[in-house]
Amino acid sequence: MTGAPEAGSWAGAWTPTQYARNGAVEIAYDRLAGSEGEPLLLVMGLAVSRFWWPAGLAQAFAGQGFAVARYDQRDAGESTRMPDTGGSNPFAALARKRGADGCQSSDFKKVASLHEEC
Repeated sequence: MTGAPEAGSWAGAWTPTQYARNGAVEIAYDRLAGSEGEPLLLVMGLAVSRFWWPAGLAQAFAGQGFAVARYDQRDAGESTRMPDTGGSNPFAALARKRGADGCQSSDFKKVASLHEEC
């Protein structure tokens, strides 16, 4: 991926990609290496990979005492792709599930220490 936001000195700032499960869906995520404290989950917009979060912003959050994690929503980045919508509106399907993967995946809750208020 030429020109990817992860290129350069920040590429090693993140832990290797891991996967949490929400039913049949695999959610790709990573954490800012060395960040500790209150968990902070960065959620990118629809159809945009987690790799577009500026590492400097994540470092600033970590400097304020947050354990920073980011994930790819379904059908983005390295997470599970949605099946073909057959002419229906794919954004409607995504909107129904948006955020649910990060909150409902018990694997992800353990890793990110997410609270039940999610």
